[in-house]
Amino acid sequence: MNLEGLMPKHNKVASAQPSNKVAAAVEEAAASVARSHVKTAGVTPMASIEKLASELAAQDQDTSIKTAHVVGAAMADGFMSQLGMYEKVAAQISEKTAAYQVPAGAGLDPSTVELVKIAQEDPAAFLSLVKEASGEEEMILKQAEDEAAAQLERNILHKSAEHWLAGYEVGRLLVAG
Repeated sequence: MNLEGLMPKHNKVASAQPSNKVAAAVEEAAASVARSHVKTAGVTPMASIEKLASELAAQDQDTSIKTAHVVGAAMADGFMSQLGMYEKVAAQISEKTAAYQVPAGAGLDPSTVELVKIAQEDPAAFLSLVKEASGEEEMILKQAEDEAAAQLERNILHKSAEHWLAGYEVGRLLVAG
């Protein structure tokens, strides 16, 4: 196969050296295709192109891995910087709140303050108080539901009596009429 007519011939005039290995490999492949009519020691143009393709793939994979490492390191640095800022702000807030004491009678509900003290001193006692309060709440809810159901039943009976009386009146007027 003659590839000589496919590639334009260039007169090389003091060109700059390739800037990286990929450019050098591409130029080498192009030069080997241009001189494809000369066979050397059993190396065919197809073999040299395959070799070039495998080298390019390996270089591309290496570049991708290096890029991933650089991006990962940059993200980790950013994360650590942001975390450091959060820790600094948290320390400042902690210092401010540690110095702040709630004065007695500052508008806080005394029962709430007492519950907080119980929760801090004896969590089991606090839990029993919460369970007891939830039991009372359930009784109140049950009582409210029962009252609502009784009211609904009274309303239904009242409306049904009104309808029965209206039907009775219509029937009496029809018979009398």
